[in-house]
Amino acid sequence: MNRRRTVAVVVLAIAVALLYGLFGYHPAAAGTDAPFDDAEPDGSYSSNMSLSTNGNQFVAYDISNDEPDGEMLLTAEFEDVTYTTYWHENRSVTRSVASTATQYEQLLELSADERLVRQNNETMTAVVVDTDEESPGGGRSLLLTVLEYPEYERTGTTTYEGRKVAVYAAQSGWYNTANFESGRTAYNVELASGVLYVDAETDQLLYANVTFRFVRAETVGEYLLNKHLRGESATTSIDVAVDPGPTNVTRPEWAPESDD
Repeated sequence: MNRRRTVAVVVLAIAVALLYGLFGYHPAAAGTDAPFDDAEPDGSYSSNMSLSTNGNQFVAYDISNDEPDGEMLLTAEFEDVTYTTYWHENRSVTRSVASTATQYEQLLELSADERLVRQNNETMTAVVVDTDEESPGGGRSLLLTVLEYPEYERTGTTTYEGRKVAVYAAQSGWYNTANFESGRTAYNVELASGVLYVDAETDQLLYANVTFRFVRAETVGEYLLNKHLRGESATTSIDVAVDPGPTNVTRPEWAPESDD
């Protein structure tokens, strides 16, 4: 084999190795369970939660749960619409206030399967009543699912609002998860920062202030394509504050007492 052919073979072998490294090697490690219980807290509590992407707030939740009276009040604020739901005795009343005419038309269409009891076209407000055996905590679960994308390392303990809590720091890295409907389970978390405070006795999440950049990718090559060519990289920030204990929920004036 002459020298030119030898060099060509070596170059080809290096190229194949690089391509395998970029698109054949799967660096993601199996993800571990989140260090907190994502179930709704037992008893009464109040909570504020928000999720932002690239510095823009996507949604903010304000939740008050009065367990002795079986009442919950939840507000979910998005960019173009704010939903406030009052739940009591397996019955939910939701007021929706839109900020654009297009969003108002859409929420009226979405309310077709529920009982529309009040409507104000000038303020773009609609109130609907529906039967709901479970309290409206779905948005909380969605936000906590996103909070589970990074891994967390326990760094010690401290006292938060008079409670002993375990402190966990967010970690960057490659991880696997089965949460994505697309079936693509690997992703990269980078520039992760922030902490969680988890109740040392109940494992309930009491506080979170976490930021990370997230890219879905099975391989390093897919990561580079998605991040730099397709622009599929978003900086996500999540803030959570939970206050377990007595809270008072009263029926808002816009919520009718009965369906009559």
